[in-house]
Amino acid sequence: SLLTKKVLKAFGIRNTVKNQEVIDNIFSSLSYEMHEENGTLFAYNEGGPKAITKYRLNSPDCRRDAGDIPDIELELAIRDIVQKQVSIPKESLLDEVQKLFNFSKTNGEIRERVKIILDSKTIDGVGVDESGNYISR
Repeated sequence: SLLTKKVLKAFGIRNTVKNQEVIDNIFSSLSYEMHEENGTLFAYNEGGPKAITKYRLNSPDCRRDAGDIPDIELELAIRDIVQKQVSIPKESLLDEVQKLFNFSKTNGEIRERVKIILDSKTIDGVGVDESGNYISR
């Protein structure tokens, strides 16, 4: 995970599988709620993922891989984009999410994750009209 990588780097420790497991075990023993999504462990304060109300964008100081972004942040970004656009086709929505998180168009992982979310989850405030466009409701 991104947090594990940053902790290891801060202490000058090599990023090996064993070192990652040690750090993950330390995080698990803390009082944070731990949730696994797509094979990645995410730590949350009280309330877990449901308490998240905003998404974090990639910055030069904190560049996240697609797998380092929890589903809840992608869902919030989707809702934000749809509310601003009012109506948007699925392909355009995928492009907008990629742009928002500063991923290149060749990054298929983020597109696949967003497609899975759109196809399998109901996002508060987002609906689909009769033409298949995503709309704000």
